[in-house]
Amino acid sequence: MAFKLDVTGDTGNKVKSALADILTGMGFTVSDTDVNAVPVKVQVSFEDVELNQPQKFTRYTLALNVFNQAGDDIITLTDSGREGHITQSEAQARALRTVINKLKTELPKRLNKYFDAMVTGKQ
Repeated sequence: MAFKLDVTGDTGNKVKSALADILTGMGFTVSDTDVNAVPVKVQVSFEDVELNQPQKFTRYTLALNVFNQAGDDIITLTDSGREGHITQSEAQARALRTVINKLKTELPKRLNKYFDAMVTGKQ
């Protein structure tokens, strides 16, 4: 089974690369050219937040949708929050790590749950 990744807001393609690693690690392929590939749309954003504190913060949002061939949304994963540190660059790095870790922990669970439901007929 192949997946086609469409990731927006990912400077440096780190989220897309991590997502491809997760899917290939599960035994799937990632392809931009396979017409039967399952579309995965991901939107991420990272925004520096000014708070009246000495620490620096970065707010992150993650929205992932997996669609079936009919275009129906079959898996949804969302998360948002903020990460902080004494430097803005480290706050940004922590926010990116949090998004990637969320994908690593939640996406395999949700994909497996979806496929299990298909097999058992309990959708």
